[in-house]
Amino acid sequence: MPFSRRSRNSSRPYFRRNSRPTKTKKKEKVLDETIYTQAAQEVEPKKELDQVNFDTYSLSSTIVKALEYRGFTSPTEIQTKTIPVILEGSDLVAISQTGSGKTGSFLIPLLHRTKEDQNKNLNRGALIVAPTRELALQIDKELRAFDLRKLGLYSQTCIGGADIREQMRRLRKPNHFIIGTPGRLVDLVKREALNLSNIKTVVLDEMDRMLEMGFVEDITWLIEQIKGSKQSLFFSATVNKQVEPVLKKFAPNATYVTVNNPSPSQFVEQSAIKVQQGQSKLEIISEYLERDEVVKAIIFINTKSEVEKVANNLARQGFEVDYLHGDKSQGARTRTVKFFRRIRSGVLVATDVAARGLDISDISHVINYDEPKSEDDYIHRIGRTGRAGRFGVAVTLLNR
Repeated sequence: MPFSRRSRNSSRPYFRRNSRPTKTKKKEKVLDETIYTQAAQEVEPKKELDQVNFDTYSLSSTIVKALEYRGFTSPTEIQTKTIPVILEGSDLVAISQTGSGKTGSFLIPLLHRTKEDQNKNLNRGALIVAPTRELALQIDKELRAFDLRKLGLYSQTCIGGADIREQMRRLRKPNHFIIGTPGRLVDLVKREALNLSNIKTVVLDEMDRMLEMGFVEDITWLIEQIKGSKQSLFFSATVNKQVEPVLKKFAPNATYVTVNNPSPSQFVEQSAIKVQQGQSKLEIISEYLERDEVVKAIIFINTKSEVEKVANNLARQGFEVDYLHGDKSQGARTRTVKFFRRIRSGVLVATDVAARGLDISDISHVINYDEPKSEDDYIHRIGRTGRAGRFGVAVTLLNR
């Protein structure tokens, strides 16, 4: 089914340009072309996990019902290895690729323990820190999908771009889970709007990405504000030189769990299109989107200004399209994600803010208009397709 199109004569404006100047682009490392041309592979599920179910962990009946409400019967490999560690109260460092079920691996035991604490009239909470607004919102969405209010538990999301006064107002009420991005969380603590005295568990999700984005000082400061004993849970795709010092400082005796899940790229048919001299990337993209097999696609571009330029051009051609980058207000970003999740066919033009935390199962294609800045960024980009047991397609345009 090809893209649906809007009326080309529609008077409704599609986009508003942002006047904020873009940062000077740094020279990036050129990746080996071979990573862009890989065939999708059939990957068999691991049979030894088939007999494992959530009853193994002696979870409370209310949490078991919540899992049944979600339709969850058997844990993923990372959940099998991490849930017992978290339930026993140990610090944890879990190394796993995106799409492995890691969000559930910390939410499920934390829900169980928080509910048990509530039954004992103990006021204990969890702080969950994510590198991007989209990932924070995705974690919150996963948490609320457990029918949180029926459990009598509450959460608050604290992210930049949203109304801080509204967040401060909601933080006056009891919250069992605080989910947020480092900068906003630091701001709220310094304003004395966020009280961390009842936090007994801190989760750093996609820690490697947070440190790459320059949040090491914010993260260190936040953890230091949590006084008394606490459980530290770190989730990361890799453990590199940036990650190691933080782990040694805050979780020197942590249990390490590594799950070698199939890379997201194994479920994605990958190819490259070489842009010849005189060819227009935009024309190549437009022609490619007309293919019948292209149903729902994300186009990744490295700069915000080019994102808007390409999105505007595709909109003028009649494509059902929206765009996403860091300069959009949080309300606009949320509406864009809801739009893209809802439509059956269409296109999202985005920077790498959409490469993590965007969990939409029916994306058929990922198109790299610009090459990614690193191999890790590439894996996360193409991991937006080939999800939920489906195969996807990734195409990269090469100017070389």
